[in-house]
Amino acid sequence: MRWFYKLPLRFRSLFRKGRVEQELSDELRFHLEKLIEEKVAKGVTREEARYAALRELGGVEQIKEECRDMRRVNYIENFIQDVRYGLRQLRRNPGFTAVAVLTLALGIGANTAIFTVVNAVVLRPLPYPQSNRLVWISKVMPALNAEVVVSGDYFDWRDQNKTLERVTAYDPAVSFDLTGRGTPARIHAAGVSANFFQTLGVDPQLGRSFTHEEDQPSGPNTVVLMQAFWQQYFGSDPQVLGKTVTLNSAPYTVVGVMPASFRFPGDAEIQMLVPLQLNETGERMREGAAAPRLLRIVGLIKPDVTIARAQADLDAIRKHAEASQMNNGGPGPASGSGPGPAPRGGSRHVMRPNGPSDTQLKVVTLEEHLAGNLPSTMLTLLGAVGLVLLIACANVANLMLTRASARTREVALRAVLGAGRWRLVRQLLSESLILALAGGVAGLLLAAWGVKLMTGFIPASVGGEILNVSPVRLDSNVLLFTLGITVITGILFGLAPAIAATRLNLSQKLKEGTPGAGASRGLLRGALAVTEISLALVLLIGAGLLIKSFYRVLSVDPGFTTDHILTMNLSLTDSRYPQANQKRAFYLDVLRRVESLPGVRSAAFIDSLPLRPYMDKLFIVQRLATESGAVSDKGMVMSRLTVSPGYFSTLGIRVLKGRTFTDADDEQAPKVAVINEALARHMWPGENPIGRQLPMMGNKVVGVVADTRH
Repeated sequence: MRWFYKLPLRFRSLFRKGRVEQELSDELRFHLEKLIEEKVAKGVTREEARYAALRELGGVEQIKEECRDMRRVNYIENFIQDVRYGLRQLRRNPGFTAVAVLTLALGIGANTAIFTVVNAVVLRPLPYPQSNRLVWISKVMPALNAEVVVSGDYFDWRDQNKTLERVTAYDPAVSFDLTGRGTPARIHAAGVSANFFQTLGVDPQLGRSFTHEEDQPSGPNTVVLMQAFWQQYFGSDPQVLGKTVTLNSAPYTVVGVMPASFRFPGDAEIQMLVPLQLNETGERMREGAAAPRLLRIVGLIKPDVTIARAQADLDAIRKHAEASQMNNGGPGPASGSGPGPAPRGGSRHVMRPNGPSDTQLKVVTLEEHLAGNLPSTMLTLLGAVGLVLLIACANVANLMLTRASARTREVALRAVLGAGRWRLVRQLLSESLILALAGGVAGLLLAAWGVKLMTGFIPASVGGEILNVSPVRLDSNVLLFTLGITVITGILFGLAPAIAATRLNLSQKLKEGTPGAGASRGLLRGALAVTEISLALVLLIGAGLLIKSFYRVLSVDPGFTTDHILTMNLSLTDSRYPQANQKRAFYLDVLRRVESLPGVRSAAFIDSLPLRPYMDKLFIVQRLATESGAVSDKGMVMSRLTVSPGYFSTLGIRVLKGRTFTDADDEQAPKVAVINEALARHMWPGENPIGRQLPMMGNKVVGVVADTRH
């Protein structure tokens, strides 16, 4: 326990050095006087007694140095002296300091920015209490290149599994018209099953979650508000529970408010939660009509269960259900609100694959699903910016070597005055660490700006969804990483120049213009230059390949005109426009007004814009007989778009055969379709598709247009 008594003295020696030194002088003076008095008492003169006492003590100043060394704070004092000396030297060379700090700031800032995203995506767990046990469950349809889960799958997995503690379902594509709260607004909501909150391990900040009765088809209209909606429309009113909001002209009772820390899985735009309300057959009741819907499924695996075991369990349930379905007459249509309509109106249809082998079960951690390909992408970028930092270190090391050449005599004089080689190295290294710390602080500021810029370009398709759940921010992990690479960087670019500056003997250092004095530094500068060029070449090749790929993407002809094209989104609710003819009249009126605007050449409607991921798709497996009598099974995915007559001319899509739509192709006329060249070639190779009927849809083909990118 001796350290316990020494620790206060060491702190006092650092922060109250003058007082400690005075106490030491007083104590030594006391002992010296005692010795002098003892010798005077023996008959020695006071002057002789003083000399004898000093010889016996061994010298006052030497004893003081020994006492200071015993406090073990001299290293800290020397370090502080080195830092002060380094700061003075850097202030004398502002140009060198600015260039070095800026170079390091770019390297450290780039690494910090990328690591901040890596930290959010890879290192930081999802903001749910048991996030390591949350799994994403879905059925993958390879031909559709999509994950499709209908409510029947949810009930099967929920009721028959043996490996999951809970299974919850949600639909993030719910929307409402909000009225009665100022300006009417379109609200983005999500329908969730009653156990959604328990599965994620979250509770409302105010009120409660949904009950089992509220999650039934005939249950009352209730809503749990997200924090931002509560603040915006209710002014953070703590008495909000029991109040109503009017959604699609129907009153919904507020039963809870989520905390500000809650993040909805994968979607940052969710403003409120409503009960999913699936009936026993897995359908959501929508204003008196049953319509199946596409769902997202999250499970909480049991503590002793692996993901592989859970997947085997759920896959057995899936195969049994699909086999039963085939035995009972084959697949039927499944529809879902997926990425489209609100929960109380409209549906979009997706045909189930024809046979169990057309689907595959996917069970991964929720974090892995939300992250997608982003972790591997960001780790690759982290390696690239690591090379940038090494190049920055080589640059600054060369600057330090050049500067060391001008300080040869200074280093030699310090060595002559008694400074050891390690002390000289440490002194020069302290300058490097000061530069690195300054670059680290500047790099941290650059990273804070760069992260906001970078995350805005990460699409959800490559894993951007996880950034909505685990937002990118500068936390303690990022600060520790920045501090670590800052110190390592300072040692990397400072150690070699410091050692090189202290290697030569004193006679060489004191001779100005000695030819061999800079030979070793010249070799080191050459090695650093070669290293720098090699690293830069690797980065240049990688950047060139990336630019080439990007140029190819930009050079791809989308098949339609992109210049002078403006788009807008419209969404009509069934509560205000319950009849199809009402919606049609509204769209036609908007189209007529837009076409009459000055400068507008033409206008058209489409239910899904080109290059957007969400479109109606049909999966078709049908035995097709050609005119020659050959029969073949052809599986394919067909995107189905609904457009107005002027769509093809507005976007400049070339008509290859037949015609496009006209005003005569209304609801009273026979159903017709315009197909692209790829579909015509796939279904009727070498034949004229005009007049043919599309399978399942029954529409008659009246035209063929050039392929477009979707």
